[in-house]
Amino acid sequence: MRCHWRAKRSLGAWLAARGIPGVCDVDTRALTFRLRAGVTLGRIIQGVPPFGPLPALSDPNNRNLVAEVSVKEPKIYNPSGQVTIMAVDCGLKYNQIRCLIKRNAKVILVPWDHKLDPSQYDGLFISNGPGDPVKCKKLVDNMRAIIADKNHVKPLFGICLGHQLLSTAAGCKTYKTSYGNRGHNLPCTHNGTGRCFMTSQNHGFAVDADSLPEGWKILFTNENDKTNEGVIHETLPYFSVQFHPEHTAGPTDLNVFLMYLLMQTTYGRTPDIRRSDCFKLWCRIRKSKILEKYNVSVLGTPIQSIVDTEDRKIFAEKIHAIGEKVAPSAAVTTIEEALKAAKQIGYPVMARSAFSLGGLGSGFANNEDELRTLAHHGLSHSDQLIIDKSLKGWKEVEYEVVRDAFNNCITVCNMENVDPLGIHTGESIVVAPSQTLSNREYYMLRNTAIKVIQHFGIVGECNIQYALNPNSEEFYIIEVNARLSRSSALASKATGYPLAYVAAKLALGIPLPVIKNSVTGVTTACFEPSLDYCVVKIPRWDLAKFNRVSTKIGSSMKSVGEVMSIGRSFEEAFQKALRMVDENVNGFDPNIKKVNEDELREPTDKRMFVLAAALRNGYTVDKLYELTKIDPWFLQKFKNIIDYYKILEADHHGSIPFDVLKKAKKLDFPINKLLQQ
Repeated sequence: MRCHWRAKRSLGAWLAARGIPGVCDVDTRALTFRLRAGVTLGRIIQGVPPFGPLPALSDPNNRNLVAEVSVKEPKIYNPSGQVTIMAVDCGLKYNQIRCLIKRNAKVILVPWDHKLDPSQYDGLFISNGPGDPVKCKKLVDNMRAIIADKNHVKPLFGICLGHQLLSTAAGCKTYKTSYGNRGHNLPCTHNGTGRCFMTSQNHGFAVDADSLPEGWKILFTNENDKTNEGVIHETLPYFSVQFHPEHTAGPTDLNVFLMYLLMQTTYGRTPDIRRSDCFKLWCRIRKSKILEKYNVSVLGTPIQSIVDTEDRKIFAEKIHAIGEKVAPSAAVTTIEEALKAAKQIGYPVMARSAFSLGGLGSGFANNEDELRTLAHHGLSHSDQLIIDKSLKGWKEVEYEVVRDAFNNCITVCNMENVDPLGIHTGESIVVAPSQTLSNREYYMLRNTAIKVIQHFGIVGECNIQYALNPNSEEFYIIEVNARLSRSSALASKATGYPLAYVAAKLALGIPLPVIKNSVTGVTTACFEPSLDYCVVKIPRWDLAKFNRVSTKIGSSMKSVGEVMSIGRSFEEAFQKALRMVDENVNGFDPNIKKVNEDELREPTDKRMFVLAAALRNGYTVDKLYELTKIDPWFLQKFKNIIDYYKILEADHHGSIPFDVLKKAKKLDFPINKLLQQ
């Protein structure tokens, strides 16, 4: 099924068209751990047993793999480019060529053993590649001659294997690591500035930094295993990195490093704004000048930064200053100003009280009468009212971001609301990590989150919320919470990353790379967790206890708590969470509520069960998307559960087959109750 607006076909269809087998439901981690901890070699054999005699196991690193994968003849890309880069193909990634061409460079791609002539290029690039750098002696000799030629100095840059080859040519030694570094979000610290960056890596060999000759120095170091990640010449334009800067797994500004002074204070307090009342108190303390009177410094995020994120007018100006967008809005203090602002923005609009928690005093207005009522209610809670353009139906996405006083910045977790924008995050079902974003959208929002947090100068932990157009890459920043919030608690539990603990350390001026990962006790806390499981949060309401309270949910919170479940799939985690919220339900049960299209359009605390009933009654995913604006990906997952209800309710002649029960368990149906039926 294709759910994303950019998708042309499903992964299954793409694999089938190319005859590529796909493997799922096989967890090889235990086997991998056993193999890597011992001396046993393993391999995957294609075919059906019994197998004939197999060739002996061999170490591929004994071969010159670079010679096998390198181009055989030179190729030219973007021949009209302003500068000429000669790229030595050791197993080059095409994105490296794209990155060079994007900067208007002419790229001459040459074989690994090509004779290097500085007169033919403006800069030399040595690519990544497979295998042991020792096998590339001819290329190392060519590079050594280039480095030794002081009369024709041209910039030289290497990536991954290119880094190892440059280091070898300079006089360093390399060695095979025990496990290698393969994956995303590996933290590397820049030597000198202390800036730590998330990087993408895939290598099994490393450079021995202790063998670095005179005239060269370390550029980057891996914070986890302290292996070398880059070298640079002290006077000449020769440098290299072990990671892949052309990848989008980390920050895109690895060429820019900023150094901030460590906060050193004798006395201090930290404004951890857990409630809006605390925020108002800190603002009053700041205005009273009592902190200056007693020489008390504020640890962590400056109070002015918190004011900037909470005051909607200042917030919008700050966001526009860095080229980002907030939804069209206006800050008003009277009902008349609210009506005037709404007329300029255009109905429908959302009205909400400034400096309030849980969406208190907020709601949507389709006309002047509705806005007048909302404004009167909202201004009773705050002196300022925010009138926003309504973005109902857009996706709501959140990122939890951590930053230290030295500008090290990571995103710990991203979350996606199952319900579209228009329902408060505290009222919505939330899934972590996001399930419907493309890789491009994920990093687009991640990069923006980091840019915004650095611009506001927040030190510690904060939350940024987006509205994302479901049919394009258009997005608006909804708000930034420079504090620990309900979403922070969910992110911390979902990832196992101790946000509150780390935020407290950062407020004391401790650099993020210095703080240890509390789980391993060895690696750094400057990393971005990767989840191979799905986390679902569902709110709990007790509205039935109050006779005159509307069961409709929206922009202000009515929930009294929430549950969080973990599963290998969305369906499993979702059904598990539903049973945790109410022990009297079996999960996504289609028999609890009847179909009601009004309830699908205007959500209530029981809308999920109305949705289940609609699927049971033959409503299509397209029809339900039209009614609910819930992303089709989630609707298809809900449909998977309801479709399996039909299989379980079929006549199995007194005995449910094992395969049926196994699939039911993966979807987290209550097996014990099924067996009792």
